[in-house]
Amino acid sequence: MFVTAGFDELERKLQRTAGRIQIRLERHRLTKAEINLGALGWQQVDDFPPEIEEQMRAIHAMERQQADLSNQGADIRWSIDSLQLQRKQNGKNLEDLLAGLEPALQPLIEARVAAEKSIPAGNESIQRFDAAIADLGAAYETFGIRLRNLMGAPQSNHVRDQTFWIEERRTALTNEIEDLQRTRMKVSMDLKIAAQQIQSINAQVEELNQKIRDAREESEARDKELLSQITALEKQKESASKNVKSLDEKKSPAFLAIGRCLADSEIAPMNQPEALERVLAHRGNIAGLQERITYSLIRSSQVPPPTLMAFYVAAILFFAVIAIAAFFLLTSHPHP
Repeated sequence: MFVTAGFDELERKLQRTAGRIQIRLERHRLTKAEINLGALGWQQVDDFPPEIEEQMRAIHAMERQQADLSNQGADIRWSIDSLQLQRKQNGKNLEDLLAGLEPALQPLIEARVAAEKSIPAGNESIQRFDAAIADLGAAYETFGIRLRNLMGAPQSNHVRDQTFWIEERRTALTNEIEDLQRTRMKVSMDLKIAAQQIQSINAQVEELNQKIRDAREESEARDKELLSQITALEKQKESASKNVKSLDEKKSPAFLAIGRCLADSEIAPMNQPEALERVLAHRGNIAGLQERITYSLIRSSQVPPPTLMAFYVAAILFFAVIAIAAFFLLTSHPHP
């Protein structure tokens, strides 16, 4: 019956499509396996066809280039490691220098704080001394006025006693003023010494801070220079790695040709014979798939064309009826 024959033909077409997809996948796997076989076995065979010999010479040339690039990469890696060690040593040198400078700041800062604390108390003492000296000076002047008045009065024992007492008081006031002035001078000298000490400490602190700033700036500049050199070397190393990878890709066609030649001659790598087995297995899979497709095509060619034509016409009419029925069904029940 044409319906059974038609469905059988559709099934065969689907199977052939699936088989062709499998063949493409197997060929991709086969290519990778043949490249691997060529890469593993290219050095163990001496007698190859001329076209393969040319591929081997190209591989030898690329191998030498890769060896040079690998050596260059190793040298660059050594240089980078050396620069990294220099960066580490540069940081340690800064730490050691700061460890010697920064502790010296603390005693100076403490001494400055102590000296600064003495300034307000000293100034207050000066003010008190000035006030006391002024009061004593005023009393001295008052007694002087009284003394001048007594000297102009008629002399008597009482006047003479008052004059003597006032002169003693003026002498005592002079002595007190001189004592206060000497003490005030000592306090003033102490204040001057404290101010000079603060000035000297400030100079030492600034000198130490400047040394610290200079050390940090010099270390940062050195580290920046080393990092710049490392970055440049990293780029060179990356470029060398890319060139090695590029050469690997360029070797693939040569390895593919050699791998196919080895598989054709059934020559396996001495240490990895499974590489040849994988190639032969993929070739066998492809051959089996192609054989099934060929057999399917033969079966399809045996089906009479009128039978298939009848099936296709019936299928078209069937789907046309379904489409028309669906159209009328939709138009007779419009959506609200």
